[in-house]
Amino acid sequence: MTVANMHTAVKLGLDKTSGLDIPAYESEELDLWLNIAQDRFVKQRLFGNNYKQEGFEGSVKRVTDLHELVITEILTDKWDVGIAGYPTAKRIDLTVDLTATFMYYINSRSEVTRTLPTITEGYVDNLMIQHNEIPNFVTTGFNSPYFKNPVCWIEDDDLYVMYDSLTTGYGDADHDIQITFIKEPVTMNTVGPVACELADSTHQEIVDITVDLMIENIESARTQTHTEKLKTQE
Repeated sequence: MTVANMHTAVKLGLDKTSGLDIPAYESEELDLWLNIAQDRFVKQRLFGNNYKQEGFEGSVKRVTDLHELVITEILTDKWDVGIAGYPTAKRIDLTVDLTATFMYYINSRSEVTRTLPTITEGYVDNLMIQHNEIPNFVTTGFNSPYFKNPVCWIEDDDLYVMYDSLTTGYGDADHDIQITFIKEPVTMNTVGPVACELADSTHQEIVDITVDLMIENIESARTQTHTEKLKTQE
């Protein structure tokens, strides 16, 4: 659908084919509601907020729904060196160093050189840890941890990746970092016009969510029925 087609579909869902009691909406307002619904749709598909509780890549449909937003970027020598308190860590600014607008982290990999096991410029997965686990992995004079896979965590707008002392090469001109993430979808509008970049098969579902949000906004008695119906969407 074009954005104009989506506007028409929303109006039909609101019974706005003629002058009924539903408030009239300007194109800018419909654009706003469509973009709010699009963000909610992405979150539902990514985190499984429906009756089956399936997350991203939990079904072929969910993979297909979000495939336009899944981005993998390879970064070379963009990481900060000498982070206070983390002598074997590197950091990337998720809002600056990535070419696409970062929305949600999926995973990342590091190209490393190390011993035990011996790896020369080979890729290994970074393992996400919780903040209360970070002290266990920091190399100091009192702590010499051994962990084959780098560990990572997100703080503010940054992704930190920490390595053990046996990893001798990482995050430099010879060792890339690969990050896979969900990028922020483009903002739809009728001025450009800027169309929805998600697959055509998702457009009606985004329209349905839009109608649900707008019905709730005008406090219609149909809200509960329409919301229950949306819970069955995959």
